[in-house]
Amino acid sequence: ASGFFDDHWLLPGSTTAAAGSTTAAPSQGGGDDDGTAIIVSTLPIPRAPAVPGPPAQFLVPETDPAGPAARAMWTRIPEFFNFRAHIPGADWRVNAGQQFSVRPEAECMADLAAKGVPARRRPDLITPVPSPVELLGPVDGVWFLSRHSERPILIACEMAARLPALVAILKQHGVEGVEVLSAYREEPYSSFHTMGMALDISRLYRRRGWLSVLAHYEATPDQRTCSGPQPAGGSARVLRRIACDLYRSGKFQSVLTPNYNEGHRDHFHIDFRPDDPRAFLR
Repeated sequence: ASGFFDDHWLLPGSTTAAAGSTTAAPSQGGGDDDGTAIIVSTLPIPRAPAVPGPPAQFLVPETDPAGPAARAMWTRIPEFFNFRAHIPGADWRVNAGQQFSVRPEAECMADLAAKGVPARRRPDLITPVPSPVELLGPVDGVWFLSRHSERPILIACEMAARLPALVAILKQHGVEGVEVLSAYREEPYSSFHTMGMALDISRLYRRRGWLSVLAHYEATPDQRTCSGPQPAGGSARVLRRIACDLYRSGKFQSVLTPNYNEGHRDHFHIDFRPDDPRAFLR
């Protein structure tokens, strides 16, 4: 939508076919944002934890407004190629205590109200999004602005319930505003954006000016994301610390930086994956 990707969600001019295309290897579950070229790195590819299957029992009843979408998600997820399992220098963590499930809609909406997240329920979307909501204003004083003025910020209620955790981390670094490159979207199929469970963040606003992932983040393909020498630039140091704090928070299953692949060189991608105890950083 921003002109950054072509019709196949690849970088224009890329000579590398979708590195994790479902035609390239059998499905392994757990897809990511896209299959653009992997960053060249001397680091090994770590062994990925086992991909979880659908829960034996869903927390949300099938008759609840969020019930059908929660189940439809699990008809999609096993078909996704596991791009994350092929990324060199990645960090993985498995913690069953940080495994989340989709709750009944009334419970989730009440949680938003209690946390002061200004959001309204939107009609069900064409892809499975449990209780889609539109973000209407700042969260604990931090504003969210869609980079595409014609697009409201639509996400699943469960993702909205994690915005206060995101904001708490951002405020520790003096952030007052968030530019959202992408929230809910209908494509690509193997993306948690299609289920309202992901946000792409391109810039963060502080009183001294913008922190731009594209302009300021210093990629470190030959070191793990949160280890090794600190970046030389002050803005780059802040952006790396934010990414690492998001991963350590346990609130998000994926934190992707420009270290992940070429398709993420201009934004952070964070997502929430129900019934999945794994967390991933690169």
